[in-house]
Amino acid sequence: MRSGRLSWWWYGVTRPRPKRRKNGVIFIALAALCLLIVIFALWIQSRMRPQIEQLAGARAHHLASQAINQAVAESIARMEITYDDLIHFEKDDAGRITALKTDMVMANRVKNDIHAAAIDKIGRLAKTSVKIPIGNLMDIDMLLGRGPSISVKLVPVGTADVTFSNQFTSEGINQTRHQILINIGTDIGVLLPGSSVPRHVDIQVCIAETIIVGAVPDAYAELNKNPVFG
Repeated sequence: MRSGRLSWWWYGVTRPRPKRRKNGVIFIALAALCLLIVIFALWIQSRMRPQIEQLAGARAHHLASQAINQAVAESIARMEITYDDLIHFEKDDAGRITALKTDMVMANRVKNDIHAAAIDKIGRLAKTSVKIPIGNLMDIDMLLGRGPSISVKLVPVGTADVTFSNQFTSEGINQTRHQILINIGTDIGVLLPGSSVPRHVDIQVCIAETIIVGAVPDAYAELNKNPVFG
């Protein structure tokens, strides 16, 4: 009997060992998996981060450009601005243009309206997330647009800088095209894990133009360097 009891006691002591061994294998497997995840994350951080910044920055520039162009188009349509609202010609008795004068009151109204519209559109980008498929980072055509996506947030930085400029181009014999351009600059931040990458956006939009028949007055021949608007 003692021998039998000893056998059962010894069996009870030694029986759980395979279970502990199985738990150890599971622990090692989980540790290895965590290590692989960390290694993959570090690889993305060191090797793919520049590509992520480039792709996210390009997408941010595109979205900001769309927003600004839309703001300008809506503002001009709302105010119904034409070239004659901004520029007036002075002529001599022979009908030759002697001066181009700017209606500064109207110009400032246009500038302020476009500035407010641009700030509103750019501000809405703060709710925008840019998704970049991992396949786009692999430089392999067949993987473009495939795989899980990395989500990147856009954040407007500062305000918009709005200025006017002019451009004169020859359109043939004794004809000159005069364009009134609006220049809008702003900064967009691309939020990445652990940092924010700034992206500057400059957009130039023609808001009005006309064809001047005859010689452009010498006093305005350098308008590209010394714009009527500031």
